Amino acid sequence: MAKNRPGDAANFAIMLGGNLKYCRLSKAKFIPQKVLAGHLSVSPQQINKYEAGKNIPCTYRLTQIANFYKVKLDDLVSPNFIFEQTKNNQILTPQDAGYLKPQKDIGSYEELKGVKLNWFDSDKDDDGKDLSVFGTKI
Repeated sequence: MAKNRPGDAANFAIMLGGNLKYCRLSKAKFIPQKVLAGHLSVSPQQINKYEAGKNIPCTYRLTQIANFYKVKLDDLVSPNFIFEQTKNNQILTPQDAGYLKPQKDIGSYEELKGVKLNWFDSDKDDDGKDLSVFGTKI
């Protein structure tokens, strides 16, 4: 386990695990851990331990993993592998990556400072229950 290793070995195990997970998740099609496990003839739990940095695969397994992902073994054990592989070496925000729609401009802080929030649109909720027991309507 990583907690019983000296600092450099633990750091290497965590870095290698991150690179392995990046290789698995960065493909256009999702690859489950059990697919790699079947290719290597190990359990999916072992792949999980490799990716979590709890175990370090032997050289033979590392070669098999590099061949499976079609990367060089030197790249797989490189601390800069993920950085070199990311598009334009830039970190994308969720909005840049297309996960979020652009937000509307709601105005400056000074414009919003005077706005009172109305927590209740009506005195009754969707079920018709009276909301006045929860507090005073603004």
